[in-house]
Amino acid sequence: MGKAFTRWSRWIPTGGYGRNNLHVFQGGVARLARAEPLITRLRRIEGQVRGLQKMIEEKRACEDILTQINAVVSAILKVKELILKDYTQKCVLEYEETGDKSKLDSLISMLIKHSGEV
Repeated sequence: MGKAFTRWSRWIPTGGYGRNNLHVFQGGVARLARAEPLITRLRRIEGQVRGLQKMIEEKRACEDILTQINAVVSAILKVKELILKDYTQKCVLEYEETGDKSKLDSLISMLIKHSGEV
């Protein structure tokens, strides 16, 4: 295995990642191959937002409402983190397989574009 693999392998867990669990390319755009875990999280977030709406309608305490808002924001950030993690893994594996530096450039661009956003 080359130096590049050694450098990047510390990010790959024991057992590695199955290609079916990452992304597939359609028309040059990376798409999630397995969306079920994200859909489950998004449905939970949807329920939290409905609960938040109900809290506001019931004129609940501001502190309770703000606590619920923080929970929703944290959950959304976790979904974002999981998507970025999958994309990072895909780009690293693509780079390892092909040596195509544009995969890493794509990753860097994505991270810069989406860092700090909610």
